Amino acid sequence: MTAPKTGVFVTNLPQFLGRITLAQNVVINEGLKEGVEQALEVYAEDWAARAPVRDQDYQQSIEAGPTRVRKTTVAGTVWPHYRRNLAADQQPIMYAEILEFGGRVGGGGFVAAQPSMRPAFDSKNPEASKRVQMAMIKAIGKMGIGLKSLSRP
Repeated sequence: MTAPKTGVFVTNLPQFLGRITLAQNVVINEGLKEGVEQALEVYAEDWAARAPVRDQDYQQSIEAGPTRVRKTTVAGTVWPHYRRNLAADQQPIMYAEILEFGGRVGGGGFVAAQPSMRPAFDSKNPEASKRVQMAMIKAIGKMGIGLKSLSRP
């Protein structure tokens, strides 16, 4: 069983900006990392607010994971994290897929889907994208380029 997991993945930014120096790339990746982290928090908060309540363990387990920066890529995830106060068979990650997509449970019963991840990401995409965009504008501003907005190529 795999828990629902999704995230933000941005790549090839230097191609978007044209030729930049290594120092500028570092500044851009730092800004992008900050923006991705902000976007992940937006998604995590909305997903947790929409999540079905089961002793609040599922809601409280939904968190943004760490972001990773590799050359021209920044990536991060949001998913139900391990809860220290629960036994292994009671971890939200063990039933997250059934809550999100529906499915069979012990004893042969069926649980209808109660999606919360996809609706959260769909509704918060504009806000999350804006967070990444504003962080990038701030980072690019540090280099003296002074963009007011970024648009897709």
